Amino acid sequence: MSRFRRHRERAIVAFGIFAALWGVGNMSFFTMPHLIEGLVSGEMGLSESRAGLVGTIELMCLAGTIIVLSPRMGNIARRRLALIGMSIAAAGFGASSLFDQIPLIIACRVVAGVGAGCAMAAANAAIASLDEPEQVYAWTFILGSPVQAIVISVMPYFVASDGHSGAYAYQAMWALGFIALAWFLFPRDAAAAETAVEAKWVPKFYEIVIIFAIFLFLIGDGGTWSFAERVAISIGIDIHTYGRVLGVAVLVVPLGAALASAVGMRFGRYLPLAIGLSLMAASVYVLTHTAVQVVLMGAQLSYNFVYAFTLPFVYGTAAAMDPKGRVIVAAMGVGLVGGALAPFLSGTLAETTGTYGTLGIVYGCIFLTVLVLTTLVNRTLPPPES
Repeated sequence: MSRFRRHRERAIVAFGIFAALWGVGNMSFFTMPHLIEGLVSGEMGLSESRAGLVGTIELMCLAGTIIVLSPRMGNIARRRLALIGMSIAAAGFGASSLFDQIPLIIACRVVAGVGAGCAMAAANAAIASLDEPEQVYAWTFILGSPVQAIVISVMPYFVASDGHSGAYAYQAMWALGFIALAWFLFPRDAAAAETAVEAKWVPKFYEIVIIFAIFLFLIGDGGTWSFAERVAISIGIDIHTYGRVLGVAVLVVPLGAALASAVGMRFGRYLPLAIGLSLMAASVYVLTHTAVQVVLMGAQLSYNFVYAFTLPFVYGTAAAMDPKGRVIVAAMGVGLVGGALAPFLSGTLAETTGTYGTLGIVYGCIFLTVLVLTTLVNRTLPPPES
C-alpha cells in the first residue's frame, strides 16, 4: 500500500471516529456555553449554578459510563457499541427539548450522557488499537473542527428563539447526521486492530500522576469553555456576535493540531508542554480579566489554538506509558469526571466571588500544575524513538 493511500484511508477512518468521539460523544462539552445560556436566559431562568449542575450531571454520567466500560472493551464490538451509543444519545438530546421541568430534563440528559459515553468509549478503544494513535487524535481535530464551528456558530440562534428547547433539538438534529457518518466510516473491529503491541512496565505511582494530571487538565479546559459565553456577555458582547467568535475559535483548532503534528517529537514533550500549558494559563487569565471586547475575542482564539497544540502532547504522555492504551483510556474516563465537574465548579466560583476573574486565576494555576505533573512523568519515560 502506498504512503499516500495509507494516509488517505487513515484520514477517512479518523473522520468516522470523529463522528462518535467528537460529533456525539463530546458534543455537550463543546456546546456547553450555549446549553447553559439556554437554561439561564430562556424561559427556564435558572441560576448559573443550577444550569451548571444540569451540565455536570450529564457529563458525570458520560464519564461514569466510560469508566465502567473501559475494562470490558476487549470483549465488546466497538462499531456496534458506537452506533448504539450514538442512537441513545440522540434520543436523549431530542427528548430534552420536549420538557420544561428540571427533573425530566435531567433524566433525559442522563440518558444522553450514557449514550455519549458508550460512543466515546468505543471511539477511544478504536484509536488505541491503531498505529500512531496520537496522529489519529490530531486528525480528529483537523477534520472535525469545521463541523464544530458550524454547530457552535448557529446554535445561538436556536437558543435565542427557543431557549433550552431550541439548543437541545439542534443537538439531536446534528447527532442524527453523525450517526449516518459513523455508519459508513467508523472502522470495523477487524480493521481497527492493526497492530499488536507489547506492554511496558510503568510504576503505578506515575500512572496515578498522569491520570490526575489529565483530570486537572479537563477541569481547567471544561471550566474555561463552559462559561466563556457568560464572560463575554458580562462585558457587553451580544450572544450572536460571540457565537460567531466561538465558531471562528473552533476553526483555529486544526491549525494548532497541525502545528503539533509538524513539531512531533523532534523537541521531546517537555518543551511543547511548557510552551502550550503556559500560554493556556496566560490566555485564560486575559480572557477573564479584560474589559476590552477585541482583547477578549483574541484571548479566546489564542486559547483554542494553544489548547489544540497542547492536547496531543498531554494525551501522548499517557499513551507512551502503555502502548496497549490502558493508561490513556483510564485517564480519559477519570479526566472526563473533571470535565463534568467543571461547569458546576465555574458557576459556583462565579456566584460565590461575584466575578469571573476568579476563574482565570484558578484555571491558570491548574494548567501550570499540569505542567509540573507531566514533567515529572516524562522524566521517567525513555526518550522518543527517532
